[in-house]
Parts: sequence; structure tokens; C-alpha cells
Amino acid sequence: MSRPVIRRYPTGETGPLGGRTERFGAPRPGHGHVWITYRSEEKCSALWQDEYPEPDENGARVGHASFDGDYEAVVAWARATPAEAVYVAWPVLPVPGTPAEACIGYQPLKPTD
Repeated sequence: MSRPVIRRYPTGETGPLGGRTERFGAPRPGHGHVWITYRSEEKCSALWQDEYPEPDENGARVGHASFDGDYEAVVAWARATPAEAVYVAWPVLPVPGTPAEACIGYQPLKPTD
């Protein structure tokens, strides 16, 4: 005998964060950071992440939006977001065997790049 699933929360996008399932909302203008990373020499991605001070009306504690594409398209998207700051991974693609202190870190995206 199967029972219907009862949800006591609105359906929406969820994902794993810190070992638990987290409900995502939309980032708030003027808040959060955009993180640009390189997937390969031709492909990049950007994640705009905004941690809310309190859960929103749907229970979301984090707002996020993402974009994938080539470097120019990702940087254009990141600059168009009204986030508080934009950071880019540096060095771009670390060489395998790179010591930990030389691995990827982030630096602010320059105004012109």
C-alpha cells in the first residue's frame, strides 16, 4: 500500500550544500559574489552566490545563478550581474602536481580584461 508524498514546502530547485539538501532562491541585486572558474581551455563557468541573512518565504537560505560558455561570454554575463563583487580563478589552469600554495585562488576581475 503506497501513501502519497506530502510536501510541506514549495517545490523548487534544490542542491547539496554542506552535506545537506539546500533550497535555492534568486540572488539579490547588490549582494553576493560571482565566481568565474575554468572547466577547460575553451570552457568557463560563473556562479553568482548570495547567502541570505534569513531564509526567504520559500525556505531558501542561498540565492544562486550560473552561466556556462566561453571566456568572453562568461565575463560579459558576470559583469552584467548586479553582484557585490566578481572574482576570477587564478592561475587559470594549474599544472598537475602543482604544490598546494600555488593552486587555484581567486582575484577580483579587472574592470577591463
